[in-house]
Amino acid sequence: MTSMFVRARAAGSTRNDLPVLGAIVAVLAWGIGPLMTRGMSVPTSTLVFYRLALGVPLMILIAFWTGGKFSLDLIKKTAIPGVLFGLSMLTGFASIKLTSIANATLITTLQPALVLLVAPRLFGEQWRAVRLFHATVAFGGVLIVVLAAASTSGASAKGDLLAGANVVIWTIYFLMAKHLRNSGIHSWTFLACVFSWSSVVVVPWTFLSRSDLGAMNSKDWLLVSLMALIPGILGHGLMTWAQKHIDVTLASLLGLASPVISTIGAWMIFDQILRPMQILGAGIVLGALGALLHSYRGSVDSGHDVITPSVDPLLS
Repeated sequence: MTSMFVRARAAGSTRNDLPVLGAIVAVLAWGIGPLMTRGMSVPTSTLVFYRLALGVPLMILIAFWTGGKFSLDLIKKTAIPGVLFGLSMLTGFASIKLTSIANATLITTLQPALVLLVAPRLFGEQWRAVRLFHATVAFGGVLIVVLAAASTSGASAKGDLLAGANVVIWTIYFLMAKHLRNSGIHSWTFLACVFSWSSVVVVPWTFLSRSDLGAMNSKDWLLVSLMALIPGILGHGLMTWAQKHIDVTLASLLGLASPVISTIGAWMIFDQILRPMQILGAGIVLGALGALLHSYRGSVDSGHDVITPSVDPLLS
């Protein structure tokens, strides 16, 4: 009898781990995205146009394949998140083009700070002192990397301001996505609608900016296709699915690992300067996030935290 209880407990723990694992894989996929963006030769509007041109049909197909159903009510509910998602793509990709990858990605990691301010009131999430400590240490690591970058590696004020705008836009989208997922909306159907609404912003902007849609070369096509598959389907797909089953603050804080991946990748691929202090800061971020995950894992195993989904996470 005892062994059966242990096996059942282990199985439940494994299922509780799946949404966290999904969020981690999503963050890794997002970390690769800026490297692909920087590698493309076309302007932001062209890049985003083709990113959606490939992404929207894929999201719709996956939504139908996974049993999703579209309705007028769902289309209305996803209108604002979809427009915000489109604006986030434009400001985010533009910032990566205009400033250093380190700055563009690390500035956006201020998002968890905004989420921490509102999540307790919006979602009733409670934070313990030890978690706040780990979060503070992670923010400190991010600050070290940003300050160490200074004006090196192509950092610019305009690009940094666009990254800051993206923080606010993305945070509002992220919280709205959590709210709608909590209401039971199918994850892939939600994403299909969001990507479709994003086109309402991106397509007019593409033509108003007089982008040359025929300027894509073979390398650009390869990179934009990989962007649709890796940060798009893998990243947004897994994170949107996981949002229903884990605290929005945890999902947001895990995103702090993404700029570490981007910064190291920029150093390896584009020879952008990586100072010793940036390496130290990246190590602090990853260490603090590891401690934070350990804290959550301990709480779930002891039954003190509500990361346990109300339904089977594999099915919703």
